[in-house]
Amino acid sequence: MFDLHLWPDCKTANEQTENISWCVKLFNSDTLALCKDTDKEDKEKKLKESWETAEPGRAEKATASRRRYQLQLKQKKGEQLSEEDLEFLAEKRERVKKADMAEAAAPGKAGKGGKAPAKAPAKAAKPDKEKEDADKKKEDDALNRVLPEPKEHINREIVQFLNHFKSKRLIKVICKDPTTDRRKRSDEEKGEMTASIVTRTEKEKETHENYLKFSETLSEKREEYRKVVGDLVIKGRDDYKTILGGEMENRNKYRELINNRKDKEKALTELLAQEKIDLASLQTAIDQAVEAIVKGELIQKANKQLDWLKYCKEVEGQLQAAVAEKVKENLAAVLEKIEKEGVLIEPKMLNDAKNILNKMK
Repeated sequence: MFDLHLWPDCKTANEQTENISWCVKLFNSDTLALCKDTDKEDKEKKLKESWETAEPGRAEKATASRRRYQLQLKQKKGEQLSEEDLEFLAEKRERVKKADMAEAAAPGKAGKGGKAPAKAPAKAAKPDKEKEDADKKKEDDALNRVLPEPKEHINREIVQFLNHFKSKRLIKVICKDPTTDRRKRSDEEKGEMTASIVTRTEKEKETHENYLKFSETLSEKREEYRKVVGDLVIKGRDDYKTILGGEMENRNKYRELINNRKDKEKALTELLAQEKIDLASLQTAIDQAVEAIVKGELIQKANKQLDWLKYCKEVEGQLQAAVAEKVKENLAAVLEKIEKEGVLIEPKMLNDAKNILNKMK
């Protein structure tokens, strides 16, 4: 909350109030409308209209009175007034004109020759009973007059007037300080009071200036904090993007690995299903399957097949060596081994070896 007396500029948009904001939240299932409540303004308008209706010309008189008051203030300050303003001040008010006219029309005011009669002695003067009754009636009417409550208005001048009218006309303040003997303050005491007020005012002014400086410092710190938080958010977002990119890359690699695993498993299975398996192709397929993390059972089966093919290749070499040596015992032992173990040898090579063995007999 801000005190308008200490900070009158807080109700206007400026550099000091640009960072101050208000937030209103409305929650409703129906349509809402946010508008200004003009109830007090309407009541004041009706009140002024009732014044004008009861006393025609009141608004015009009030405007003239206000203008006369402002011109008188300018005269006191020494400001130069125009001829039109001077003529306006020279004019008598309407009630003064009526009083002058009534005084001039009253009988017995002037004697012969236009001279006023001699005044009667003060002791011989008698109070005018009718005038006293009229004055008393006016006072009673003023006391019984019903005015609106100050809280029913928002206009500052009207509220001040109503508060003043409802306050007591005479305020008595009893002096409670026995040292003063209920006397009038001296010029020295008045000077001390004035100095105290000036000192207190300066302190309040200094406090307000310190508050403004603190507000500026707080605004700068807020901007620095906002910048730091913004940098942290940007850095966190970039780090998250980097991590997310790495995770996406790993996911793609894993997806490729799965697809590659399926391809290598299929290729190895098809190769093992062939009747005639190339030894080098099988070795290559096994290496690729191991790299693609194919099932261990399939790799184990392929390795067994590979060992068997290597053994068959070795026996085939032994058969070729026996045929080349043309030693009947060696060739017969190799052929017996092939038939006994079921070693896979090319049919043409096996038939040629058997024919050679038969010729040796």
